[in-house]
Amino acid sequence: MKKSLSLWLALVLLLGSVLLVWLALQTPQQTAPALQTARLFPSARPVAPFELVDENGQPFTPARLRGQWNLLFFGYTHCPDVCPGTLAKAAQMMKILEQQGGPLPAVWLISVDPERDSTEKLAEYVRYFHPEFHAATGSEAALKALSRNLAVVYFLGEKDENGNYEVDHSANLLLIDPQGRFAGIIPPPHQPQAMAHDLRKLMGKQP
Repeated sequence: MKKSLSLWLALVLLLGSVLLVWLALQTPQQTAPALQTARLFPSARPVAPFELVDENGQPFTPARLRGQWNLLFFGYTHCPDVCPGTLAKAAQMMKILEQQGGPLPAVWLISVDPERDSTEKLAEYVRYFHPEFHAATGSEAALKALSRNLAVVYFLGEKDENGNYEVDHSANLLLIDPQGRFAGIIPPPHQPQAMAHDLRKLMGKQP
């Protein structure tokens, strides 16, 4: 019974995520009409209250998202390909923006694997890609609530004989605007030059 309920919940989350992505891809861009890869929603959505812990052991709440554009990516440090590939592309985007000058977005890895991802490990992991990257994680309940609010899907796989497991998860970068609202997504494949172009437009300064 419990397994059936989990599968049903997973299906609901997956359908919700697919619907949100479809909406973002189909609706016209309302704020920045010349975006190359980012997809804005018809209207930004509020982010429900949450409390995680960042890579420095400090509280990470919605207040930390206000005042700048943010890119959120849900993943984990043991990820074999999608996570390091996405963070590497985000780091290339940051280098382009740094060369152009002006404001930078905050980039966050939200770990959905708190069992293995300590704050110390998260700090070392994200700073390998870029010194200004941030990370956060929290309890399973907090992560589930936030992922549902942001239409993110993830599933922990079965552990092998050595206790290792993988986590299947959404690959979108989530756009959070300076008011702390869920404004849109950047779907894969992630292209650093196009992402830099779009973030510069969203932040209001052309190169």
